[in-house]
Amino acid sequence: MIFLQKKTLNLEDTEKPYKKLNNKKLPIPSVKPREEESEFISRCISDIIDEYGQEQAAAICYAQYENDTQGGVASTMSEEFARTKFTFPPEHKEQMTSFMSRCMSNELVKVRKSNRGVRAGFCYSQYQTKYLSNIGKSWK
Repeated sequence: MIFLQKKTLNLEDTEKPYKKLNNKKLPIPSVKPREEESEFISRCISDIIDEYGQEQAAAICYAQYENDTQGGVASTMSEEFARTKFTFPPEHKEQMTSFMSRCMSNELVKVRKSNRGVRAGFCYSQYQTKYLSNIGKSWK
């Protein structure tokens, strides 16, 4: 038989989410989207002050704010740095063999997907995405 020892927690252990756990420091808080500097600094210091002390906690939190926002107001990545997905769609009613040949030899695709195997997988998935979206329908 195996007996498990039940651990009791002190209320102090659950008050701060960034206290040491098994002598390992937990992560520094991150800036939330649209969080003002003063709000973040206050929240951050209160979370880590027991672990680092007032002076060091303040320095860490200011550095974290600068790192997360690069000197500005925090915003969501999708708003500020919206990435456009790289696609290479097949032409209307294009056969797979002609599409694969056109996609594999396209200069932009070669630059974006320099490895031949990765490029072949990319081209195949681009064709399949278009094909699967048109099953049971006429080609768009």
